[in-house]
Amino acid sequence: MLVLSRREGETLVFPELDVVLEVLAVKGKTTRIGVQAPSKIKVLRGELAKSREKLAAMIEGRLEDPSGKLMHRVRNWLHSAGLRMQLIRRYLEADRLEEAAELIQAVLDDFRSIETGDGSAAESRDLGDLDFGPIPACGEGTTHRALLVEDNANERYLLAGYLRTSGFQVETASDGAAALDCLRSRQRPDLVLLDMSMPVCDGPTLLRAIRAERSFDEMKVFAVSGSSPATWNITIGPEGVDRWFEKPVDPQNLVREICREMRGREAAKPR
Repeated sequence: MLVLSRREGETLVFPELDVVLEVLAVKGKTTRIGVQAPSKIKVLRGELAKSREKLAAMIEGRLEDPSGKLMHRVRNWLHSAGLRMQLIRRYLEADRLEEAAELIQAVLDDFRSIETGDGSAAESRDLGDLDFGPIPACGEGTTHRALLVEDNANERYLLAGYLRTSGFQVETASDGAAALDCLRSRQRPDLVLLDMSMPVCDGPTLLRAIRAERSFDEMKVFAVSGSSPATWNITIGPEGVDRWFEKPVDPQNLVREICREMRGREAAKPR
């Protein structure tokens, strides 16, 4: 390692790389450095480069993650980021700029938290109380009642918000036990959106309870999960889930497919 002392305004030149480093200012323990380099040369802060290397290693399977917790966190982050971007698009299309601006700020905060290595900051943030009023209704003015069962607070908040902007009436539950209480004590929803990996009572346990009760026979159950049906030994059909959507889910496609399934159910009813 080459160690040099430089004053404000002095430079360090790498002629073969066409790179120039300039000391712009020194204040206390912080030094501002300007970097002039060709566009083909990537320049990253050290902590961000380490984060990128860690993510790349994980994706390539070179980073040990026996518990799967790291991959689960990354999948949750990607899902939340995708939901935010879709909500931003819908708000901009509806000229609801304040809500769009708040979600844009949340996305920027997420990227900053990754750069600093504090990925948990994005997961624990209180997203506030946005008014997720409907934009267009689902189908031909039909409003469906949905119960969203998801243990990740950000994903639950954002996906519920997207469904509400799409004309759904949405209740939420953070685990299967709370969802079962909701199903038995309140008006039965038309459909359940169900995560699989949850504390207290997981998705498969709740699914078995739903399919065992005849009063829930006409209720659709859609899985929204980061894993596959085979992982949980769940079938697609009347005894299992009606559809399986793998995370990170495209909420626009999710709404479109749910509406198609619900229209199919209505068409199948005897006249």
